[in-house]
Amino acid sequence: MKSETKEILEKFKEKAFLKKCIDFLKTNWKKVTLIVGAVGVAIIIFVVVHSIRVNNIRNDVINQLSGKTFEKFEELGLGGWNLDSYTFQEDGKYINDVYYYYTSHSDTIDHNSYDGIADIKVSLFGKVTVGSNEVIFNDGEIEALKSSITDNIYEMVEISHLKQIAVDVFCELKVWENLNYSENYGEIIDIIYKDYNVTCTAVEGSNTKYVLTFDGTYYPNKRELPNHTEPGILSVEVDISTKTCKILKDQGVTTAMRVYVVLGYS
Repeated sequence: MKSETKEILEKFKEKAFLKKCIDFLKTNWKKVTLIVGAVGVAIIIFVVVHSIRVNNIRNDVINQLSGKTFEKFEELGLGGWNLDSYTFQEDGKYINDVYYYYTSHSDTIDHNSYDGIADIKVSLFGKVTVGSNEVIFNDGEIEALKSSITDNIYEMVEISHLKQIAVDVFCELKVWENLNYSENYGEIIDIIYKDYNVTCTAVEGSNTKYVLTFDGTYYPNKRELPNHTEPGILSVEVDISTKTCKILKDQGVTTAMRVYVVLGYS
């Protein structure tokens, strides 16, 4: 009996509340219409402004990423390493290259390459992601990418780690064969050249070979003719897996290096 009475009272309250709402709407329908309309307009304005903001941010990110390379380089010990690289194209696409080098397989570098489209998303609070990577800004400029899966940081690089490895391999090699002298390319290149420009380009079809080209003026005999210079180019192909180097073009530069070293030991 009590439960039935309680149920009747609840229904009565619901009807009374509904009647009050209806009466309120009848009395204040103009105000309610204005409020609903204002809220609707505010929502539309917010959506439009946010869409414009998102589009501007997306275009800015695409422009900043275009032509840029981001890399994560990790030493694996015993001379081994791995490199994860993202290179972005002008059309919004990117190439993800992954390299592994193990000293136990010193004549090969494992390489996988993947193509993708930069899926750029902007959150309500301005967080920008490219695929699974968060974009890290510094004063409005893209500084790095951070993986939301592994927390790896991909730093923007002017020169790829692979090119830097090629330069390092070149610098450690000896200029002269079968001679017991300690100097290497890295120690003597700045001595022989008075001034030069150097370029490093990847060999097409290979992920281990790079061409280093030095172009400038050098000293043919730095020890005996320290003021005499000539124009000269030295171009070499470096294999970063086998750590070997072969000369592609030499306008007397390596001869000048040998002369300098031999006269220094004589």
